[in-house]
Amino acid sequence: MPTSISLEISSTTKKAFKIQPPRLINNLVLDYGGAYSFPQQRVFTHLEAGIYYPVSSRNEPFLLSKVSTKGSLPSQTESDDFLNQLEFILGETVSTDQTHALLNQAMKDSEVNYLGHGYFPMHDYNEGLKEVYDEIIRFLNNKSWYEENSIGFKRNILIYGSHGTGKSRFIDFISQELISHLDAVVIRIGSASELDRLNEYGQLIINRCLKDRLVVILIEELASLVSHRNGHASLLNLLDSPLLRDNIMFLMTTNSPERIPSNIIARHQRVDTLCEISPEKNATDLPNAFHKFLFSQALESKYEASEWYNTPMTPADLKELFVFSKIQGECYDTTYQRLKARQDAIHQNFDFRPALGFM
Repeated sequence: MPTSISLEISSTTKKAFKIQPPRLINNLVLDYGGAYSFPQQRVFTHLEAGIYYPVSSRNEPFLLSKVSTKGSLPSQTESDDFLNQLEFILGETVSTDQTHALLNQAMKDSEVNYLGHGYFPMHDYNEGLKEVYDEIIRFLNNKSWYEENSIGFKRNILIYGSHGTGKSRFIDFISQELISHLDAVVIRIGSASELDRLNEYGQLIINRCLKDRLVVILIEELASLVSHRNGHASLLNLLDSPLLRDNIMFLMTTNSPERIPSNIIARHQRVDTLCEISPEKNATDLPNAFHKFLFSQALESKYEASEWYNTPMTPADLKELFVFSKIQGECYDTTYQRLKARQDAIHQNFDFRPALGFM
């Protein structure tokens, strides 16, 4: 495990994005068909670093709503539902006082900051995520070169792969680091309506009010977004916008790259970095490192010869294996065979589509 997982950002880049004293932007008027004037008291260049969603209100067509950074523990009902599903899968009674206590403790132990606190450094154990991580570092530390050559400081990154490979947790970690080190303003786009709102009202706000800040636009599950009506055109409008050409980073993910229109990924300026994240790119010592991360103890060496240890598995696969085994009080080899049999039954009897868990 590495001693530090913090982004290695140069002091020059940190200084460039240091929050400056607030200043008022006067006479900011948006004109996209109709004219929308923003009250002067609303339009300040100072915006606290953090993650935001684009929203609107009756009086304001565009607002940035800050996201709470604390995750919440599941309710008792959600815990009961989980154990009920587990009983259905295994065909055995597992809902006991002991399993409830184990599950509640596991949930408390795994409570994490929404932005990445407690992040397992998957980029040290997967070649694809390592490639993206290094690309982000190179980009950030070359800001002065972009300025010297009059090139917009912008990078668009799309990572793709199956569920559970660590894409979303990696993005959360990167977001936290950019907020912590560069006072970044991170804007999450989670729906077609939010994309439209950002296109229609937000681009000029970003260009005028946040031009000296690093703005990171997160889009998770890009394929779902472009499948909505006008989603494809809206995304192209955002990626190609002349208002978003400096101090901008797009971080995008998808589980279904085959659903992404070719004109989005074929043009380098729309997607600069395209990288697949797959369990086949995992380091051989991932199971042991991940086990130590979850339970603060090394995996028994006897498991290094096991079938599951030498099978490419996502972090979600490994967590499912380890947690089920702990609840059942059995060895990992036995639990692996149970879960494997379940997955075989799903393949044979259901309209199977890959989802979180065993593939």
